[in-house]
Amino acid sequence: NIFENIYQGAGLDGKVWLGVLGNHDYGGYSFTAGWDQAIGYTWASAAPSTGRWMTPAQYWQSKVRYSDFSVDYYFVDSNVWDASAVEDDSHAMCSPKHNTKDAKCGVDGPQSLEDCPGWFQRLWAEQIVWLDRVLAQSEADWQVVVTHFPPSWGQQEWARLSAEHGIDLFVAGHEHRQSVEYPS
Repeated sequence: NIFENIYQGAGLDGKVWLGVLGNHDYGGYSFTAGWDQAIGYTWASAAPSTGRWMTPAQYWQSKVRYSDFSVDYYFVDSNVWDASAVEDDSHAMCSPKHNTKDAKCGVDGPQSLEDCPGWFQRLWAEQIVWLDRVLAQSEADWQVVVTHFPPSWGQQEWARLSAEHGIDLFVAGHEHRQSVEYPS
């Protein structure tokens, strides 16, 4: 119910919200908080879901056609940048500091504390291959990447993808502040 009630009011009611997973969907500084439930909520056909809160997968895309232009939105799970196993790192999702020794995340997530960093690295590598393919196929007027961690994390890979495929805009969170940046 919480997802359905966050954004209400004139101009917002009934609008679909397109989402991407952030570190807090995994648990903030752990990896076992039920991120798969956030995805499952998208596919729920019964109340409280109304179908307007959309996060159908860890990474996905959506084409939106506006009256005079189109946008391909690419939603990317960039939580690899918070998936360190460093024990004294108070914010790393894969750290033993905030996970139990037998921590695991369902059948589709990391199967152990030791698997956690590699699982996020494999997910990131899979997404890069996917991005290279779908960005190259885009015929939209604009290409927008929506991700949790700003492109200053993974800057080299984002710069390559932007140079090769013409990404027009990144929309990101994590830092809990508004920032507009331009390439130098």
